[in-house]
Amino acid sequence: MTKPLQWATTRNTVAAAIDAIRSAKVASFDLETTGLNAYAADAAVSLAQFTIRDPDLTTFVVPLFHPDSPWRGTWRTVLTHLMLALDGVPLIGHNVKFDAVGIHATTGVDVSHQIAWDTMVAARMLDENSGAKLEDLCVRLLGAPSWGKTEIHALMNRPGG
Repeated sequence: MTKPLQWATTRNTVAAAIDAIRSAKVASFDLETTGLNAYAADAAVSLAQFTIRDPDLTTFVVPLFHPDSPWRGTWRTVLTHLMLALDGVPLIGHNVKFDAVGIHATTGVDVSHQIAWDTMVAARMLDENSGAKLEDLCVRLLGAPSWGKTEIHALMNRPGG
């Protein structure tokens, strides 16, 4: 049995993530980026997360371009290997088109044809007049506490945080 949350901060843990991702029947993923323009000269992916069922839910968190990341100098290569492992795997995400553009812009890998479900699009289909930001949906529909941008950004800067 794997741990429900695994930080991929070594070659072995990235290799384990790649092996698990390759065998996934479906994967949820999300990127945290340094900006909104994936094609900007300084565009980078700070963090990537992939959740799969193997048979339990396992989330692999890969710190890429943030201050303490072991992959900061090679983050594009690491992300490319992870995305190539997803070849043919249906993808689920929130505003997943944005992430697909970021992946293509930074790695050259096109996953747009693998998008199976976008929770942002689904939220807009259910209620076009309410906000569709992930945090707003979690608070409104699931009763989750607001996590706030400051806490998330602080966590992104601490691998294993």
